[in-house]
Amino acid sequence: MNAKGSPIQWGFKPRLNEVKPPADASDFLKVIYRASSIKIRAQIRRGEFDYKGDSLMANQVEPELTKPLFDFLQKERFVLLATIDHETGGTNVSAISWLLAKNEKTILFAVDNRSRIVTNIEHNPKIVINVIANESTYSISGNARIRQRKMEDVPLKLAQIQMDVEEVRDVMFYGSKISVAPEYEKTYDLKAAKRLDTQVMEALKKA
Repeated sequence: MNAKGSPIQWGFKPRLNEVKPPADASDFLKVIYRASSIKIRAQIRRGEFDYKGDSLMANQVEPELTKPLFDFLQKERFVLLATIDHETGGTNVSAISWLLAKNEKTILFAVDNRSRIVTNIEHNPKIVINVIANESTYSISGNARIRQRKMEDVPLKLAQIQMDVEEVRDVMFYGSKISVAPEYEKTYDLKAAKRLDTQVMEALKKA
């Protein structure tokens, strides 16, 4: 689990005692033990390790989508999109579903071109997509840009946006996994909804 993006949980205080060298260790080995202990303790304080029980695990931070995440994002999914509000400077979070991973470094998604999402990205390209997949939660961060203000072959006025992935973090909190993935259903005409979903996703695939 990634601890740099998901720091050690509040109320959980890992033992940061210095590593003890064996009693028969040479002076040189004792110095190495102490140096390693100091380095590890500093890395824990900086959030560079996840501390679970008596073991330390390095961060799971990737510069691009892993194969399981890439495969997961090959069809319509429920995700949360965070942008920087152009008026308040705070975080603006929206739920979207029309998105597609074109490759390990690129995600395309579609939103109403009158959406605040579009305006926010025009002012600040930094975005984060939160994905629940493979029994965990992932934070995908990067820069976005408007590729098309009005997508072709789609009846609605949708903007096509490209995200260039910079970092992928597993941000699930310690000792847990997602047991039931989020589900949703369309509340309008199901045939019309399916037709629209197909049109939008096909347009993203052709982009």
